Amino acid sequence: MQDILVVQCLTSVISVVDEERERIISRGIVQFRADEPLMRALLDAADHFHIPPGVLARSWVADQLTDPIDVVDLIKRQEDGAYKEVRAYLKNTGQLLGQLLGLYDLLSVLLGKTKNRLDANQLIALLHCMQSCRYQMIIGNLCCLRGHPFDQSSYRRKAIEFCAFAIKMLRSPEHAQVWMNAISNRAYDKYESKFPIMSCISEAEDLMGTRLKKTYGVLSQQIHASPFAVATQVRVETINGQATHLLDYFQHQTDSKKQFLAMTFLSGIESDYLIVKALAGAIAEVTESFDQVTWDTAISHFDALRYAVKDAWAPTLDPTGHYRQGKKPPRPGKKAAPPEKKD
Repeated sequence: MQDILVVQCLTSVISVVDEERERIISRGIVQFRADEPLMRALLDAADHFHIPPGVLARSWVADQLTDPIDVVDLIKRQEDGAYKEVRAYLKNTGQLLGQLLGLYDLLSVLLGKTKNRLDANQLIALLHCMQSCRYQMIIGNLCCLRGHPFDQSSYRRKAIEFCAFAIKMLRSPEHAQVWMNAISNRAYDKYESKFPIMSCISEAEDLMGTRLKKTYGVLSQQIHASPFAVATQVRVETINGQATHLLDYFQHQTDSKKQFLAMTFLSGIESDYLIVKALAGAIAEVTESFDQVTWDTAISHFDALRYAVKDAWAPTLDPTGHYRQGKKPPRPGKKAAPPEKKD
């Protein structure tokens, strides 16, 4: 069996082979680009200490390398850079997340103003689930913005579960009691038997819709330990005649990966949107005087931004127009097929 070199790619740059490494060492020259703020800071510091900028930079690098490199700290620094780069690439798309947080805040306010028929277990369980859905949305999208699109899957999946369970409990006080008491082994066993996830999602389909049910199945594939879960991260390439196994920690370095990341982010936003709408529908069912007008107005404002963002991304993410026609979307980076010639 051919030997395979395993490389952990923290960035898109692959470790250089020994010969190239020695050539770089013998030259003794390191070059890098710096933006204007960094250059101003470097020159100001050099003037302050009366040291040439190059000498100051070399001294700082030497000081940093006296201790062993902390891989976790290195990844954290690169995550910060990835976050800035992805946010810049998404442009105003990130506003959708802020608008969704506003919908959650509004729903909480409207819930507080209504008269409801909920018992104590139902009300507390609902608040737990709403807060949890909101949390899964934030952390899941943050994973995507940091360059880890597939890591978003487990958070999106759990948010769908919380939404389905909330609807189940709002419609059944008995289930709310079981859910709230699931803090011991015996009580947890009862909870598991009362909350089969696919049944709960199916029962809530009138509010959650079929799309969330299908999405849940896809997300389940992505979080399980199968090749499907790492397909966009791992590959084997031949480098200098040697088969090399590569794993990318970040998935935003190429145009196709950025497009895939944008699609994942927008898909996550869509799921989160359907979830908060389903929660609002469930609350309206069990409360009196729910301010539907105010809620519908907020939804209309979100829809306007949502459609504008979709239209802006359409030429990049849906060059064939198939996705907007309800067909299977093209792979990220795939060019649109030439138009058919008319006779």
